[in-house]
Amino acid sequence: MTTVLVADEDATIRQVVGMVLEDEGYTFLESATAATTLHLLATVTTPMVVLLTLSLAPSTTILVQTIANSPALHRRHRFLLVTSRILRESDPHEAAVMQSLRSFTHGTLRKPFEIESLLTCIQEAETTFS
Repeated sequence: MTTVLVADEDATIRQVVGMVLEDEGYTFLESATAATTLHLLATVTTPMVVLLTLSLAPSTTILVQTIANSPALHRRHRFLLVTSRILRESDPHEAAVMQSLRSFTHGTLRKPFEIESLLTCIQEAETTFS
């Protein structure tokens, strides 16, 4: 079964999603910070589906840009964006983040979401592993 990394600042979201994933047979890793997420992306050798929560904090922006500029990361892992934000293309900063995200994400899940929708997105991302 695939490993799923839940990268979210909110501990409750990580714990609840993690419990669901474990119940479904997934291996679950969690990250509360951009630095930890980058560390896990660099050190975990098995392909992962990464649930990446978007905030526009500087550390998240750096994380997004680092992933976008690292083809090896998005060849090995599959990224799903989980967000309640709607980015404004009229804002230069948000437009740049959006462009970076489009270069490597395999789908977007809007908060609040149904657990079945989350599992479907993960299963669809899993099918793209070769």
